Amino acid sequence: ACAESCPVVLSQYDALLRSPQLSLSTLERVEFDALGAMLDLEGSFVASRAEAVRSALLEWRNPELLFRYYDDNRQDERMAPLIRRWLRAIFQLSGETLREIRRASAANRRHLD
Repeated sequence: ACAESCPVVLSQYDALLRSPQLSLSTLERVEFDALGAMLDLEGSFVASRAEAVRSALLEWRNPELLFRYYDDNRQDERMAPLIRRWLRAIFQLSGETLREIRRASAANRRHLD
């Protein structure tokens, strides 16, 4: 969970930014590790889907708002898991789409039917 892995990734990121040996590939690896930590996924799995992740980020005008929304709700026991599912779907890191998540909701099915 992010509570355990996010501080480690943030510490690595901070050290990396201060390092004279900073490389783009290393920075990218830490970026995927951070996204994985936030979404309870392995960084290597996120890296294996790099093209889909980059594509998703490019599609959003302000992608940081996705992460702010998650951060604002991460303490909410009902919302945090759902937002993680949304983010995994947005970044194509799960087998679900946003449409499938929406249609899986009983309240939405009643409204859409």
